[in-house]
Amino acid sequence: MKKRLILPSITIGVILVIFVFLANWFHFLNIPSFYGIISALGVSLILFSLFVIIEESEIIKVNKKYNFIFYFSYYSLTIYLVHHLLYFVFFESMNALMSQFAIVLTVVLIGLFLKLIYPKVDGTISIKMIISKLTNKIVMRLERKKDSDK
Repeated sequence: MKKRLILPSITIGVILVIFVFLANWFHFLNIPSFYGIISALGVSLILFSLFVIIEESEIIKVNKKYNFIFYFSYYSLTIYLVHHLLYFVFFESMNALMSQFAIVLTVVLIGLFLKLIYPKVDGTISIKMIISKLTNKIVMRLERKKDSDK
């Protein structure tokens, strides 16, 4: 399956990036534009493929149970919402190069922070877990109410 996944995603990613450079290469970093979204999609596909290749070829030894991406997947909604709050903190205060550096640094710092706090707090601060617990409580109340009405 990985061979069927890696080659097409690299190919499609490269085609998308080349398309953006040929069609309108001045605006490929302008994310709200059509070309910015297409180039971001192409770069994401290429990076995804490269990370899968690195993991599968074991260039970097990754502990399958607790790898770096686990924390991002577990806390993805939390990170997404924090990202939107951070947007307003740095709004129009950095140029393109500085913002790329800040994004990479922020992702690494958030990843390390999540890796450090996960053993202590488990999933209790994950918005996904909080929503799951609240939903469970609501459903249990509805079920008890339904059973008591019978």
